Parts: sequence; C-alpha cells; structure tokens
Amino acid sequence: MGNAVVATAELYNPGTAAWAFAPAMTAARSGHTITQLASGRFLLTGGGNASAELYDPTANSFTATGAMSVARQFHSASLLADGRVVIAAGRSGGVETASADLYNPTTGTFTATGSLNAARSLHTGTSLTDGRVLVAGGEAGGTALASAELFTLSANGQACGASSDCQSGFCVDGYCCGSACDDRCAACDVPGSLGKCSPVSGNTHGGRPGCQGGGVCGAQCDGKSVTDCAFPDDSTACGAPRSSCSR
Repeated sequence: MGNAVVATAELYNPGTAAWAFAPAMTAARSGHTITQLASGRFLLTGGGNASAELYDPTANSFTATGAMSVARQFHSASLLADGRVVIAAGRSGGVETASADLYNPTTGTFTATGSLNAARSLHTGTSLTDGRVLVAGGEAGGTALASAELFTLSANGQACGASSDCQSGFCVDGYCCGSACDDRCAACDVPGSLGKCSPVSGNTHGGRPGCQGGGVCGAQCDGKSVTDCAFPDDSTACGAPRSSCSR
C-alpha cells in the first residue's frame, strides 16, 4: 500500500502459522503503540493523531476510548502496576514533544501529567518493579539521543497539582492522598499526617461544604470524625437548637 496509513488489522494464529483479517480499527494509524491491559484488552494510542482505542480479543472488536492531550507518533506506552498506562513523548506535528499522558482504564480517559526532561521520539519506555518508568534513547530533530530519565509518580504526602501526578491517583488539598478524602471533616493536608485522610478540627478544608446549623453555638469539625460536624465540646449533631449545646 506504499506510504498510505491504514486502519486494517490482522490476527495471527500460532497454531496454524497463518494470518487472518480482523475488523478494522476506528482510525488509520502509523507509529502507534499497543499495550495489553490487566483486563486482557489492548490499548492502541496515537499513530499520527491524538485518538486511542481498545481491542477486545473476546469480542474481536475495536472501540474508541478517550483522547490524549496531543497527537503522538513514535512515542512509548508503559503499563504501571496499578493498571494505568504512561504515554510518553513522541512526535507531535512532526516535532518531538516532552509531554506525557496517563491513561486510566477504569474511566477510559487520558490526563496530562508531568513532562519529560527532554523531548524525544523512537525511544523505549520500560516499567520497573519499583513503579517507575525508564525512558531511554530515541532521537530529536534527527539527532540520536544517549540520555535516559526516570518517570516517577509522586508518593502519598508529596505535593501535587493534579491527580495524575500521584501514584494513588488522588491529589487532595495539594498533596497526594491515599483516598478521595471527600468527607466534610476530612483533609489530606493535616500537619503530621500529610497524604493520609485525617479528621480536622474547626472549619472544613478546601472546597468542602461548611458545617450547617448551630445558631449561636456554631457547629464545627471536632477532629474526631471525618464525616460528622459537632458543636465544640459537645456531641450534639449539626442543626440542633441552641438549648442543646453544652455552652
């Protein structure tokens, strides 16, 4: 087919050493990646565009899934221990990029994450046993690269700007957190417990709604429960009349 970019696909049967046509992909691709996910499906990314799709070997079908932050070709795709996939660098619009995306198979979405130190394409991306990804070699502007770097998602307790920065997948109150930590009286930025969802005292944190009711008493978080508001020094629930307050 010359230099034409195609959407065709084929299946190889090792028992018969024969190839057979499979259903076509959702988009024509060249220089794309194929990564087997924990579910047994295969994630195909890029190949001259920003689209992605999943191949289901049981159903023998391709379906579209999300889109990367930029078009990519000759990039790398590395499976992490938690099932997510790091899509790194490659060529975008004919020029090498240092950007990276993180694919979440649970939500079927891509999120931009930290960029590499050097733009590169035609490199390797290898998942290590400690959860990091080794990105090595490749080229930029037609010049071969001897450099290598490690891609690391932040551990719980480290500062973050987005959930895609964190190993846990949760960036809460400015720190990588072990859970979504979205209860009213919870926070992940409690001094001494950074990265751990902990009860807070006084006013609620971040964008969480404040304690309601209480009149003169004024209900607040008591530092004991992540879910309940209480009056200071009293276990009376929010919204109780002033007469039921301890002060």
